[in-house]
Amino acid sequence: MKLRRAGFTLIELMITVTIVGLLARIAIPRVGQFRVRAHAARIVGDLEVVRGAAFQVAADSARYPAASSPGTIPADMTTYLPSSMSFTPEPGVSYVWRLTGMPGGDPGQATEGATMGMGADVTDDQLREELQRQLAAQVTMTSGTAVYWLIWGPTIRP
Repeated sequence: MKLRRAGFTLIELMITVTIVGLLARIAIPRVGQFRVRAHAARIVGDLEVVRGAAFQVAADSARYPAASSPGTIPADMTTYLPSSMSFTPEPGVSYVWRLTGMPGGDPGQATEGATMGMGADVTDDQLREELQRQLAAQVTMTSGTAVYWLIWGPTIRP
């Protein structure tokens, strides 16, 4: 009669734990990178919504919305944005609408160096870098911790 072995040897268990540990060591940083990428993609999506609202304001009133301070939705844009839209979506991130050199938002009065666009003020360095990477195909400007996606500037016009 042959005895059946029940369970695993200590060596087999140690090898299994080592392999699982190595796989976890590789996978966990990747999960963090995916989270940052997804987070930045959400911000870019929000900026797209703000951009669309600004164009709607301009189409309806022949002027662009007035500039706002970070975290504040411009009054002209409120009816063009989803009711759930917030310019402070989470701690460390706030959106801002930028409009300079365009008196009253009138494109006909724009100065040579006029700029307009929406931005995200992001305190997390890694998230800000990923946001800049995702907006690399667009005309952007960085000021401190804010990344602006310009839709009007000295070399671009909508």
